[in-house]
Amino acid sequence: MKKYYEVIEKILQLLETIEEGFGYIKEQLEKLHYEEGLVVLKDAMEAIGSIESALHPIKAKLPENNLDVLTLTIKRNMDNAINSYEQGKEVYLVEQIEKETLPSFLTWKEELERALKPYVFS
Repeated sequence: MKKYYEVIEKILQLLETIEEGFGYIKEQLEKLHYEEGLVVLKDAMEAIGSIESALHPIKAKLPENNLDVLTLTIKRNMDNAINSYEQGKEVYLVEQIEKETLPSFLTWKEELERALKPYVFS
């Protein structure tokens, strides 16, 4: 796993950036700046996809985890939020982000950190 040290470190840093992005998204949606929030939501979705791709070579070496299910959940919740916006249902966005998307991201992030941090600190 030493050869993946840098990748793991970058993933952990990106998780923090995505979490900051969710703070920005929430702030923009509360100000009714839906477009600005959605741009960052799409960026966060892309970042999660990048993490998913970066994990492929090391997935089998990680301790048992629920990353596959949690990744599907966060991606589905993000898709639902984007679909609400595209269907003109912006009023549901703040609630979707607060009650579905952000909690599923935090659960995914926690599981990912649990699986990866031992390799950074070892």
